[in-house]
Amino acid sequence: SISWSIGLLLTAAYFAWMFYFQRGWMQIPIFEASNTVFTVDPPFVSILVPIRNEARQIEQCLKSLQDQRYPASALEILVLDDHSTDTGPAIVQHFPLASIRYVNLAEQSAFADLQHKKRALSIGVQWARGDYILTTDGDCRVPPDWVATMVGFLRKKDLVGVTGPVLLEGDPNAFEQFQVLDLMGMMQITAAGSHYGSMHLANGANFAFRKDAFHAVGGYAAQAQFASGDDVFLMQQLAAQFPGRVAFLKSPSAIVRTGVEARLPDFVQQRLRWATKNRSTPELPMLVALTSVFFFSWALLLVLPAGILLPGLVPLAVLMWAVKLGLDRRMLGQMAAFFEARQAMRWFFPASVLHVLYISGIGLLANLKKRYRWKDRQVR
Repeated sequence: SISWSIGLLLTAAYFAWMFYFQRGWMQIPIFEASNTVFTVDPPFVSILVPIRNEARQIEQCLKSLQDQRYPASALEILVLDDHSTDTGPAIVQHFPLASIRYVNLAEQSAFADLQHKKRALSIGVQWARGDYILTTDGDCRVPPDWVATMVGFLRKKDLVGVTGPVLLEGDPNAFEQFQVLDLMGMMQITAAGSHYGSMHLANGANFAFRKDAFHAVGGYAAQAQFASGDDVFLMQQLAAQFPGRVAFLKSPSAIVRTGVEARLPDFVQQRLRWATKNRSTPELPMLVALTSVFFFSWALLLVLPAGILLPGLVPLAVLMWAVKLGLDRRMLGQMAAFFEARQAMRWFFPASVLHVLYISGIGLLANLKKRYRWKDRQVR
């Protein structure tokens, strides 16, 4: 029947994509941080930390940057305050670290055509003294060898752009551990896509690029209409202009940690923001992957009630869900081992069901909704 044909076609497509991503991940060697000891003539590095109302986490973030095993004389931290209304700016200005420079965007007139985070980062690059720019967020914690590993990888491989692993941390419940597992899966897709050179994702919580390459692609000017996507769009521009010179850094010593969204409305807004930038990608493989996973998720949802009404579809429902669960378990098992976060796998089954609802719902909303809320702002 046509139902079987569509179901099998979508299942085969999902199988192919998952095999593709898992194979790509396994082909990437681990980069050892021990290769990157900077004792003589270390390159000067500028770390950009855009903040907006991060009073609860910014101190932890700055402490983790203070603990870098990288020569302090070759490091500066630019905290870019995007109109915060909390005590975050005061915490930054009183933090006991000489290399921190606080920049208040309300006092800056440059890049008026850019929105929010892109404007903050553009001003940061303008102020930066380093040839190498690293970015993270005010709610993140970076490991002690983060700078050395990121810059070492950039230099050793002669790259212009690098994105690294990000791990979410949450409480032991299905909603928060679903977010942990979901981002682990996204990290594998990011890594494999970059490895193959077929699709380029990035995460601004763990991103590095050469300043001259940023200027060569025109910064964020080409995507000024989007509030989000500073990381993904920049990575795609770098990949297009410098073929083969962007990569994912697979290294435990570069894992950046941040918290999950504890409230469902905040989670929905965050994921809408992510989905809108992915939808606007110029890379065809990415669009095909997103579309096939979206339709497979809807098929997984619809085949269950269809199986009750039409018993002939029960074997199809069992097959589709078995393929989904088997492939996801293998992918997330690989990632939980890399992140040393195997406890998250205890929540695998409820997280997988939530994942189907999430992909179906957010995928639909992202195409219908033109605006979303982000840090108390309406943005598109």
